[in-house]
Amino acid sequence: MPEATTCHAYVGTFELRGEGSGLRIIEFDMATGAIVAGDTVPVSNPSHLAIAVRRGMLFAAAHTAAFEGEPGGAVIAFRIDSVSGALTRANHQIVPFPHPNYIVIDRDQALVLVSSGLGGGVSAFPLGDDGALLPSTTNLLAEGQPMLKLGETLQNIGGEEFVKRRALSTSPHTIMVDPAGRFAVVTDAGQDRLLLYAIDRQHGTLGLHQALAIKTKGTAPRHAVFHPNGKALYVVNEADSSVTTFAFDSAMGQLTEQATFASLPAGREVGNAMGDIKIDSTGRYLYCTNRGDESVSIFAATNAGKRLERIDVTPCGGVHPRGLCFSPDERFLLVANQGPSWRIDRPPEHGSPDAGVAVFAIDADTGKLSATGHSVQIDSATCIAFNG
Repeated sequence: MPEATTCHAYVGTFELRGEGSGLRIIEFDMATGAIVAGDTVPVSNPSHLAIAVRRGMLFAAAHTAAFEGEPGGAVIAFRIDSVSGALTRANHQIVPFPHPNYIVIDRDQALVLVSSGLGGGVSAFPLGDDGALLPSTTNLLAEGQPMLKLGETLQNIGGEEFVKRRALSTSPHTIMVDPAGRFAVVTDAGQDRLLLYAIDRQHGTLGLHQALAIKTKGTAPRHAVFHPNGKALYVVNEADSSVTTFAFDSAMGQLTEQATFASLPAGREVGNAMGDIKIDSTGRYLYCTNRGDESVSIFAATNAGKRLERIDVTPCGGVHPRGLCFSPDERFLLVANQGPSWRIDRPPEHGSPDAGVAVFAIDADTGKLSATGHSVQIDSATCIAFNG
């Protein structure tokens, strides 16, 4: 690959019945979309990644019941070599809830926020002057009963039992910061609600500000993303293959449910469970993954982001598409396909050609995707983060 056009990205992996395949460094050619897998950094179940570009730091959520002998999951900080992309571990902090699964950095790159869906908690970790993690300033157990208590694992829990337990538990699956950096929204997939937390930037803490029940029960809100204008929030509903729009008053910190749109044509939602959601920086196009239909749905966002229109559904290039990520220039969309190892009812399957990262070109005029033919096999790929 021509050196001048390449950049580095990082792929997280996750298995319910294993430890994932570590944190993978990849090289990406921004001119062609070509992708090459590089070194693997040993990390147990790095289910989600976030990068503080200005600080040159990568943070990984270790989706574990215990980390290096301590009960709970962990957040691990790595320094990024600006030339080689290599990672050097800086430090880690224990998350006092099992199996943290989502991580985000606040607007000021001063605070790392973590949600632990199975453990029912939300945590906040300030960053030191050197970018390393400081001890947590917030550990909130969301109202309700978590699926797993500290020290408990997923062993001996089958697929049907997993779904049944989650429906009876609080499950703060994803945490997302609004563009103004004042609030963080958490999707509770177990209790069908959104939890809005106010961010105290001076003290690096979170406080519950609003709890909003979703109008339709049993939808399991999973991932969320704010429109760049900060006036709309989009949430993918795992259980019924839909996207719900919410108006957001950033001054008051209030979410109001607006409308729901089907992610798939009628009939194709059977056996499907939605995954990730991303919006481009212009706020024109929204992309969602469909696990089961094995596709990416594309919506056009109109009326200042209040209205969605599904314009296309594209095969994902693998099995169980879990994560989405734009290339830094937004000419390409990368899809992390977890492959057959997503199943909770059997051991992981390694080496599957259906697992890894597939690269799609984005039509700048229509938002539609076209397969580039570029992909890389990575077991249990779940998320992608670019250093740029």
